[in-house]
Amino acid sequence: MDTDFVVTDSFHGTVFSILFEKPFIAILNEGRGADRFTSLLGQLGLLERLVVRPSPAEIERLAATAIDYAAVAPRLASLREQSAAYLERALA
Repeated sequence: MDTDFVVTDSFHGTVFSILFEKPFIAILNEGRGADRFTSLLGQLGLLERLVVRPSPAEIERLAATAIDYAAVAPRLASLREQSAAYLERALA
């Protein structure tokens, strides 16, 4: 929560980076699966933050590129609403 920048290969680290609106790079660990990373980051418009084999130049570029969390927030809110509606239907 108090960090300035996050580099992670963890899905949960990626999620917390988004929730706390931190700049981040998610390094894909192919052994742990890519689907949940690509799904979430794609829906939020953050897929470029996911790298497979990052080069120093790519890390430097991403570190210098701000994330527009004002654009991410409505997408995240929509996903939360969809999830809540799904749970309400499933538990009814």
